[in-house]
Amino acid sequence: MLVSTATNLTKSGLTKAALTKTALTKKTMLFIAVISVFFITSVTASASVIHAQDTDLVIGDFFQIFLPGLGLGMTLYQDDAAGTEQWLKSTGSTILATQILKQSFANTSWGTRPNGASKSFPSGHTSSACSGAAFLTTRYGWGYGAPGFVAAAYVAYSRVDEDMHHWRDVIAGCALGVGFNYHFVTPRNVESTIELNMTDTGVPVIGYSFKF
Repeated sequence: MLVSTATNLTKSGLTKAALTKTALTKKTMLFIAVISVFFITSVTASASVIHAQDTDLVIGDFFQIFLPGLGLGMTLYQDDAAGTEQWLKSTGSTILATQILKQSFANTSWGTRPNGASKSFPSGHTSSACSGAAFLTTRYGWGYGAPGFVAAAYVAYSRVDEDMHHWRDVIAGCALGVGFNYHFVTPRNVESTIELNMTDTGVPVIGYSFKF
């Protein structure tokens, strides 16, 4: 009896410890995620001030932060801890790789922007926007990701149209964002049901529902 009680207490203690560790892990991921978003937002806000007179550039500044932020928001809204971790890995890797490449090509012909400025390759705006769109697509499906890629395509177009980047810059930037998401992000399990019902007039109706 004493041995059984001791065993149960031990199991109970281990369970509480595991739950505590899980809660701390979630809080840590949330903290890192929020800090990351605030950092990106600060950079974007600074860029928007500089380009305040050009609508295309301001919209591009907006979507480069909105799309990754939307992905993060989805993970928090869905209480998707695994998704938050994957978002951190894919988004962080995209930002880091983009900056490393910018510094590496800064003093080369590929590093010169069409307007004469430096650090052209690859496009940071496009890598960020495509990263957000790719995360939404991979984790939650094309219903969320398709509008994201439309917005990301506009970001890419605006960067070239406004002489901020060459086409090679935006293509490489988007490839980085999509590539890291392909590596780090997995689809979330979705429970779906399909039902066949009949209306009062005898017309068959197919119903489809899903939940995360």
